[in-house]
Amino acid sequence: MAGMIRPNLVEAVTVLKDAGRHDLASAVEALNKPRGYLLLQRTEDMTPRQLSLTVPLPLKQELESTAREMDQVLDSLADDAYRKVLAGGWVPPRWQRSKRPGHKTAVFQVTVDKALHGQVQELLPRLTEEAGYRVTQSSIILAHMCDELGVDSGADAAMPLVLWEPLRDHFVAARDSGADLEAIVSERVRELLDGSWEMPSPSRVEKGARHGVRQVKLSGLFLKADVREALHELAPALSERFGVLVTPGTIVRVILTDRLGEPAE
Repeated sequence: MAGMIRPNLVEAVTVLKDAGRHDLASAVEALNKPRGYLLLQRTEDMTPRQLSLTVPLPLKQELESTAREMDQVLDSLADDAYRKVLAGGWVPPRWQRSKRPGHKTAVFQVTVDKALHGQVQELLPRLTEEAGYRVTQSSIILAHMCDELGVDSGADAAMPLVLWEPLRDHFVAARDSGADLEAIVSERVRELLDGSWEMPSPSRVEKGARHGVRQVKLSGLFLKADVREALHELAPALSERFGVLVTPGTIVRVILTDRLGEPAE
C-alpha cells in the first residue's frame, strides 16, 4: 500500500485539475514532493511567522526555479538555516550578491518557525560582533538556501554548482585526468562575450526521468570574480533567448557538458 501513495497522489492531482480545483491540486502536489511531509509537520508543530525579504528579482527566480527542480521546500530550508546557526559553528558569509544595474528587486516571502526565528534574533548582535560584519535574518536564510540549491550568491570563494550525481562524477573524473574546469569555463565565457561561441540550448529533463538519481554538489570550482560577474550578466539575455530561466549555474553546466561530454547512460 505504501508504494502506491505517490502514484495515487499523482492521479489525484490530475482528477482535481480536471475538476477545475487547481488550488487543491497544488496543495497535493506540494505534499507529494520528497520533503513535502515537512509542510504537514510544520503545520502541526510550529507557530508560523511570515518574513518578507527584499532580493534581486533574478535571485528570487533562481531560488524558486531551482527548488522546484530539486523538489525542495524553501520554507523548510529557512528553518534548517536557523537550526544550523543554533547548533553553533556556522555563521553565514558576508552577503555579496548586490543589485546590478537594470535588475529589479522583488519581495521573497518565506514562512518560518516563530520560535526558531526568535531564538536566532536574540543571537544576531553576538554573531555580528564575532563575524566582524552584519549578520541578519535575511543573510542567514539566503546564504543557506543558496548553498543547498547551488545558487551563486558571490559570498563564497568557490562557485556552488549542484548537478545530477553521474554528471558531477563525470566532471570530477575529467578534472582528475587533467582537465582544468576553471580554464574551460573562463575561455567559453570570453567567447560568449565576444560572440565567437554560441551556447547551445540548455537540455530540459522530463520530470521523473531521473527518479532516484541524487543531485549533489561539485566542489572546488574557483572562478575569477570577473568570470562570475560575466555569468550573472549573461544569464538574463540567455534566458530571453531560450525562453527558459538560465542561471549562472546553467551556463557553467552547459559549457562543461559541451566540452567534456556527458556520462554514458
